[in-house]
Amino acid sequence: MSSRCITPFYKKEKFKGENIPFPCGKCPPCKKRRTSGWSFRLMKEEERSKSALFVTLTYDTEYVPITKKWIYDFRLKRFTKIF
Repeated sequence: MSSRCITPFYKKEKFKGENIPFPCGKCPPCKKRRTSGWSFRLMKEEERSKSALFVTLTYDTEYVPITKKWIYDFRLKRFTKIF
């Protein structure tokens, strides 16, 4: 499977006026590249540290409204206390 995006979106460069392709992030190659990137980061973190964790959290936004403040509070206050 190629790592090139199947359906990129294009943005016009300010100075030259050329269309520059950007990955969509939704097609299978984009998802694979994103997954590979996180796997690589986790392996490198494991080499540097005594332990490494990868956590995926899923919320129902009806019950847990996600705001920037909530994410900031969660990262700093709750998650750091676990370790």
